[in-house]
Amino acid sequence: MSKRRKINEKVLIPFTFGKEDVVAKITKRDNEYCSLCDDPNCKEWEELIDEDNEKIFHVSECEMFDYKK
Repeated sequence: MSKRRKINEKVLIPFTFGKEDVVAKITKRDNEYCSLCDDPNCKEWEELIDEDNEKIFHVSECEMFDYKK
């Protein structure tokens, strides 16, 4: 089961656009359900901002991990 995430939460995304271990902040939620996993509660987030202020679009909760400083 995917963990429910919140706006402004920092998360770790281990693979994004050729980068490794991207830390990003969730900025905008989509109302779409995830199309990647079998969890009916998993949601897709429309927009995240990484540490370089680059936008990352359409990331599902099952692709996100807890960010530990």
